[in-house]
Amino acid sequence: MRAQLLKAVLVCLLVATSVLAQTESKTPAEKASKRVDRLKAQLNLSPEQTAALQPILEQEMAELRAIREKHPSDAAARSKEMKTVRERYEGQIAAVLTPEQQAEWSKIKEQRGKTVERFAELQSRLKLTPEQSDALQPILEQEAEELRGIKEKHASDTSRGDKKNMLSEMKGVQERYEGQIAAVLTSNQMSEWKKIKAERREEIKQSRGIGY
Repeated sequence: MRAQLLKAVLVCLLVATSVLAQTESKTPAEKASKRVDRLKAQLNLSPEQTAALQPILEQEMAELRAIREKHPSDAAARSKEMKTVRERYEGQIAAVLTPEQQAEWSKIKEQRGKTVERFAELQSRLKLTPEQSDALQPILEQEAEELRGIKEKHASDTSRGDKKNMLSEMKGVQERYEGQIAAVLTSNQMSEWKKIKAERREEIKQSRGIGY
């Protein structure tokens, strides 16, 4: 039993080291390419649009990295400046899109705004390092996007069984990303993360009028 526990701990450490190392090594151009790939799939971008967005997002990623380096331990200042930068570049991104794509982009931005708010809370409560912030943000963004897709897929469902299937799919996504999040956090941060999740579950229950 002890040997198995030690093996599990070593695996977690190796995964965490790998995640952080990959994040640290990514340049603004690499991060921009990854985001362009997501937008290409989400918005069905043309080759011309893809080419136009790449330099815009590269510059945005470079500015965001500079802010992280400028405020390594001040999460509030970092979040405020990063929000200003993102808002400025959103206008440039929208200018490349068609009206139909802009409508879908608005939905993505709305979801992303919620993710950014959630992330700002995590930065403050978990006292994330810049490296951890860089590792966690794309994980949370991808998780939020997958959850949004599931909700849209089941938007017209009315039966109890269909809703149960939707919740089951969402739970599977959350459990999968939970492992990635855990790989980035320390044990103390993970304890605080569990508290945050419990608080959110309670807020959802209260908003739906669900008692114990």
